[in-house]
Amino acid sequence: MSIDLGSPVLEIAVGLAFIFFLLSTIVSALTEGFAWLTRQRAKQLEAGVKGLLGDNELAREVLGHSLVRSDVRSPARRSRGSRKKPSYVSARNFSLALIDTLAKRGRNAEDPLGEVESGVVGLGDEALGEQLGALLGDPAVNDLSQFRRSVEQWFDDGMDRVSGWYKRWAQKIACITALVVTIGLNVNAVKVAETLANEETVRVAVAAKAEAPGGGDATASGENAEYAVKTLESLKLPVLWNDATDDVDASVIAGWLITAIAISLGAPFWFDALSKLARLRTTGKKPEATRTG
Repeated sequence: MSIDLGSPVLEIAVGLAFIFFLLSTIVSALTEGFAWLTRQRAKQLEAGVKGLLGDNELAREVLGHSLVRSDVRSPARRSRGSRKKPSYVSARNFSLALIDTLAKRGRNAEDPLGEVESGVVGLGDEALGEQLGALLGDPAVNDLSQFRRSVEQWFDDGMDRVSGWYKRWAQKIACITALVVTIGLNVNAVKVAETLANEETVRVAVAAKAEAPGGGDATASGENAEYAVKTLESLKLPVLWNDATDDVDASVIAGWLITAIAISLGAPFWFDALSKLARLRTTGKKPEATRTG
């Protein structure tokens, strides 16, 4: 089935995608704010490091190492120190911090790599000793720099798992936030679609706003929830709570659920969809007829 590119259908689709994009940017901002408030990234990183090294003194020493903490302290605060836990650690800084910590535990070693090997032996942790021993026993590891690169790869593999943990956590929070935002702003996808279909003036205005420079810009609204809310207020759609939209029944709840599911897909998804729909609508516009004398 073909779609007339000049029909209202594409304008309705553009309008809905724009609304979902605005809402999803609000959800993204709130999710990131909650992650910052609860220091989720730092907690996940700490869990990841302890997953590699174990919940032991070695892990605490590495996390407290100045090289690791240099990833969280600004130059202005380094002189005063900081108790804030890192939310990011580079593979290089982790490997150097681990090697330095192990070397300080080593005894009677004739070379730097041997000192690290001695530190591993003295850990008293069989599982961790086996993992680090495997890295040290790699035939490709002949000196400290090669061992450092092996540790960096080991760390990166572990951080891939941490990234997966964080994404799953963020997705759960985003789904909950999407429902809260949907109900809080009273956005019923079915009602919005009906308004766009039946009121040409509103439909054209929303589509024009979506296609205006900066209207669907990820940096303009993706990081600014206040901008998104103000834009929603200006579109003259049946959103937000007022005397005309305060009745709640089964159809309203169904519309909320559709909205919440849609915006939980995320701002990048709707930004991409909006861009494609806007391009399709633009290319489908019929050229104006030229007048003949």
